[in-house]
Amino acid sequence: MSKVANFQERMVPNEGDPYWHANHLARYAFVKVAATGKTVLDIGCGEGYGSGILAEVAHNVVAIDINEQAIERACQKYRRPNLEFAVMDSCHLSFPRSSFDLVCSFEVIEHVGKPEQYVSQIRRVLKEEGVFYMSTPNKDRYPLAGLNPFHKKEFVLKELYDLLEPEFKHVDIFGQRCTLKARRLYHSRLAKFIYKIRSKLGIRLRFPTGLRELIERRIAGHSIQDAGVDDFDISQDNMAEAEEFIAVCR
Repeated sequence: MSKVANFQERMVPNEGDPYWHANHLARYAFVKVAATGKTVLDIGCGEGYGSGILAEVAHNVVAIDINEQAIERACQKYRRPNLEFAVMDSCHLSFPRSSFDLVCSFEVIEHVGKPEQYVSQIRRVLKEEGVFYMSTPNKDRYPLAGLNPFHKKEFVLKELYDLLEPEFKHVDIFGQRCTLKARRLYHSRLAKFIYKIRSKLGIRLRFPTGLRELIERRIAGHSIQDAGVDDFDISQDNMAEAEEFIAVCR
C-alpha cells in the first residue's frame, strides 16, 4: 500500500476531520477583517471554502491552486460575482506587478520545492502598502514532522523569519494553537511513535473515529471533534507551543 494514500492532505469541508476543518477556518477568520474592501489573492485555495469566506467582505478575490480537480470543484461550489478561480503554480504567478492589496496562502509553503521563489513571486504581485498572510506547521510541534510525504520543507520559527525578512520590511509571526485539552494527546510521545510506525510501514494505524472520541472524552472530558473556530487561539504568546505559525508581512 502506498504511504501517500494514507495521508489526507487537502482539506475538504464536510468530508474530512471536523477538527481540521475548524483549524483551517480559524486562519481565514483571522484575515477576514483585513480583507474588507480589498483586492485579494488566495494562493493554494484548494476546494475554495476560504476564498468564499473572504469574498463575503473583499472587493474582489482571485483564488488559485495547482490542482485542476480542486479548482473545478471550487468553481461549482462557490459562485460569487467578485470571486474567480484559476489553476496556477504559486512559484510562477502570471499576474502583473503590484496587483493585490492582500495575499494569503495558508498551509502551502511546506509543499513548495523553491520557497524563496514562492515568496519573491508573492512580493512582486503585492502592492507596496499591501499585506501578505501565510501559515505553515511548526516543525517542533507538528506530529508528522519529517513523515508527511507531501511536505518538501517544514519550518521552525527562525527559519521562517530568515525566509521572509529579506523580502519584507516588517514580519510579525503569530502562533495558532487549539485551546482544547484533548488536543494535547496528539503531541504525546505515544502519538508520535504511532505516526512514525504508520509512515514507515505504509499502513493505516488509527483508531475508528468512535473509539478515538471515546478515549479523548474519557481522558480529557471532551473530543477534539467538538472544536470550533473559537477554540483556536492566534497570538504571540507562548510561541513554543504553537501548532502552526501565521506570518503577517508588510
